[in-house]
This record gives sequence, C-alpha cells and structure tokens, in this order.
Amino acid sequence: MPSLLGGRLFLLPAKRGRENGCTPRNKIIVGITATRKTRKEGKRMKTQFIAGHARLPAGMAAKSLYDTLTITAEIDKKYGVIVEASCTLATEHGRDYVARLLRGHSLRDGIDELLAELDEGYLGKAHSALCAALKDLYKQYCKMEEKEP
Repeated sequence: MPSLLGGRLFLLPAKRGRENGCTPRNKIIVGITATRKTRKEGKRMKTQFIAGHARLPAGMAAKSLYDTLTITAEIDKKYGVIVEASCTLATEHGRDYVARLLRGHSLRDGIDELLAELDEGYLGKAHSALCAALKDLYKQYCKMEEKEP
C-alpha cells in the first residue's frame, strides 16, 4: 500500500535476494500522490472540496441524525481524482465502504462505474440516497469544471 508523500513519485527498493526474481538493484514504483498545501504555507491548494446531497428514506438510523445524506469529496484539480471522500451514513463501516469506493476514481471518467459498483455491492436502505447524492456530487463537479478557465 503506497504511503502519502506530498506530490512526488517515489521508489522503494525491492526485497533483498532473489525471491520472486528480484535483485537488489530492481526498483518498484510505489505510487504517485496528490499534494495538499494550506494557505498558511503561502501556496495554493491543488485540491477542491465538493458535496452532493440527497434525502434519506424513512426508517433509517441516520435519519434521526440527519434529514439528508451528504457525500463530500476532496478532488485533485488537475486530474479530477477523488483524493478523500466521506459521507453521513450512521455506521463507521458504511462510511468507510463509501470512502474506499470513491477514493482514486477520476470524475473526468463519469460516475457510471461507481453507480454500477454501488448497485452490485451496497445493499443497504440508503442505496437510492447514495446514488442520488453521488449524482448530485458529480453535477457539482461538472458545474465547477465549467467555471474553470
């Protein structure tokens, strides 16, 4: 699993010895990460924050806390990739599932693949609200992209 090291491509040496055909000189590309800068550092942030909302169905645990389901996402400005995501589902497990589903997906590719994965993998009562909130989030992203010069 790659570590987050602000905006750099980084390499780690392969295992020592000849296991799996690796020699000490081989390198493994671990990952490319997004950089997040704060205004305090005097640099512009390279990500944007957007949210999508939908009404929750009656009889849900989260309905007692919130009237609407919200999905929030931090998106890389350059590539449209979701860096972090969260939602207002009642259980930590549900929130984690949605975050893992969204993280790493580029909104430039649309959301059909994400909706298909939700249809196949999320069988809870909030399914329709999650799909509607995701569609609203994508709509907000498209509006944001239109405004960009």
